[in-house]
Amino acid sequence: SATAPAVAPAPVAAPEEKSDEAFDGKVIEEVKFSFVDKDGNPVKPHIRGYILERESRYIRPNAVFKLANLVDDCKALYRLNLFDDVRADIVQKGASPDKISVLWTVQEGQSASVSGSAGASAAGMYGSLTVAEKNVLGKNQHLQGEIRLGPEDLMVDVSVEDRNLAHPKSSQEHWSINPDAPRLAARVFANHKKYQSPHFMDVNAGASDPSCVIYLKNTGFGGLLKHVNDPWSVIFGASAQRIVLTDSNGNVTALDSRNSPVSFTKDGVDDLIIAEVGAVRDTRDLHHRSGSLISAKLEQSLPVGKGRILFNRIKADATLFSPVSVVPVQSYASNGQTLVLNMQAGTVLGNLPPYEAFRLGGSDSVRGFSEAALASARSYVQGSAEYHLPVHEHVGLTAFVDAASDLGSSKSVYGDPGGVRGRPGKGAAAGVGIQ
Repeated sequence: SATAPAVAPAPVAAPEEKSDEAFDGKVIEEVKFSFVDKDGNPVKPHIRGYILERESRYIRPNAVFKLANLVDDCKALYRLNLFDDVRADIVQKGASPDKISVLWTVQEGQSASVSGSAGASAAGMYGSLTVAEKNVLGKNQHLQGEIRLGPEDLMVDVSVEDRNLAHPKSSQEHWSINPDAPRLAARVFANHKKYQSPHFMDVNAGASDPSCVIYLKNTGFGGLLKHVNDPWSVIFGASAQRIVLTDSNGNVTALDSRNSPVSFTKDGVDDLIIAEVGAVRDTRDLHHRSGSLISAKLEQSLPVGKGRILFNRIKADATLFSPVSVVPVQSYASNGQTLVLNMQAGTVLGNLPPYEAFRLGGSDSVRGFSEAALASARSYVQGSAEYHLPVHEHVGLTAFVDAASDLGSSKSVYGDPGGVRGRPGKGAAAGVGIQ
């Protein structure tokens, strides 16, 4: 017999034994799974059998064995993030020279976790608690609950993911699993938070001038439902929020220090009811060195509650990952020279409260500028190019160029928060960093 190596976070290397490759082209007559503890003793599995069958796309009875396919299935099983170790033994089946058996040996890891944190700042005490189970009832269903509490914040977030929508109901129905079966993920959340809006900050004064500070108190709840059928995901969602705008003293206000409106209503309190639908196509590889990530989202507010705000927001985003070889340095399986190109655009039709404008500038936009320092826009285009250079297996250098423009749309945002603060509406930046 021959043994494939244990699967580790790094990609699985081909077995060193010469006899392993000699099995290529032979017919797989039998596939078995056995479970052991960390000492190698047999144990009863928690995972359901159909989960393993589904993830083993290539190593199946009557299939032709290829060593590369065995490695791919090892990776797929490890990506479930449920196992500490996965091994495969290849055994010649009796006297038949053309038939083999593949015997998987699996060590399950801890599926439940509890984590928390606490601390203190000038504003007061804060803390968080997260409870998660990633293998509910052995069905590879993920359940997580999180609570975050701070001086001005309270957030409750519960999410569940079901990856097994298309598995057979009968446990006797072996090997008929569709490996591309869709998955379903759901998330519900509730929050109460207070934060300083970058749309109403002056570049020169900023937080140092209390008269320029506008806070948003956001209290709301909502949910998201995601249907995944690789490489596509479709997302449906809805949320309801009450937004209260205050000055630095906590007084509710509808105007900033320039007497420009900061809320859509005249009393500083807005209601936002939003339904959304989106689609994502993700063909990236395991380490995000090749492939693409493309998404589009449509949000529709409903004219209900204070302000009766009605708008339609559209956003599209595309990122391309391409391996390159610019300089002669060592590349690693999980960290190599990569060129990343991103382009995105968006627009809002209808009523647009100033705090809902697109923010140009900041770590998610044009780096080197503070958030919304370039524009508070109704429409925008944005692009970036990054080059990743590995210097170690887990460390690399990044060179980037970012650029964005509001397409002259900032003045059509209610209250024109960017225009009255002299923001340029466009800009570019280049830099280097460590990743």
